[in-house]
Amino acid sequence: MVETVAQALKLPYAAIELESNEQRVLSAEYGDAHLAQASALTRLPLVYQNEIIGTLLLAPRAPGESFSDADLRLLNDFARQAGIAAHAVRLTAA
Repeated sequence: MVETVAQALKLPYAAIELESNEQRVLSAEYGDAHLAQASALTRLPLVYQNEIIGTLLLAPRAPGESFSDADLRLLNDFARQAGIAAHAVRLTAA
């Protein structure tokens, strides 16, 4: 999922962190984490049945650039679907 969204939007970095025992665990990443400044990452919650189960992390295309409203609508829709998939991953791991 992270590879697809990063390639589709030409992002240098995308990742998913899942909540596990009150810790965030990096579950998937694509791209160069060194290009992604932690302060510049956009963080979107992954929610399943009103519970935040993880976070989608996205680096902007270029330093100092932000996502457009259209990009954010698409990414929020993606995060809603990714929440369902992330829940399935957590169930499988359990």
